[in-house]
Amino acid sequence: MEDISRFKCPYISKDQIWQAAENFRDEFWPESTLPVDIERIVEKRLKLNIEPEHGLLGEIDIDAYLRIDSTGIVVDYDCYMNEKYMNRLRFSFAHELGHFFLHKDIYSTFPIDDPSTWKDFMLNIPDKEYGFFEYQANEFAGRTLVPRGRLLAELKICLQKVQQEFNR
Repeated sequence: MEDISRFKCPYISKDQIWQAAENFRDEFWPESTLPVDIERIVEKRLKLNIEPEHGLLGEIDIDAYLRIDSTGIVVDYDCYMNEKYMNRLRFSFAHELGHFFLHKDIYSTFPIDDPSTWKDFMLNIPDKEYGFFEYQANEFAGRTLVPRGRLLAELKICLQKVQQEFNR
């Protein structure tokens, strides 16, 4: 394994991330319905396991992480079993898919196969690089779950309603 303190997150522009998310959604969610059923994509279309694990949130303060062997996403058991965390976990699954599609090479360089090695990686990666790494996965997740075209269309409708209210 390489020295984690020398980790450099590869540069991926925001436009490239957004395009990757659009391509992903087009391929794996052709229904184009909202909300995007990210859990179905993970399990049925990508054939990744969702592996609930007790104590993940309490032990290392995360609700999910991508397995190094790319066979699944480990998720905090209590969060997964509690309906109130549904939206948070939808984002977490999309975020981990961001790592899956954008950072596959990184995962093979730095084997992360259990919560303790994940925590070690995250604590020892340079802060700036960690920020880039997580930012990229967050952008992918957001664009996957909230298609830009649909968002703009909804904003236009809302703006028209506001304008109508002020023109009365």
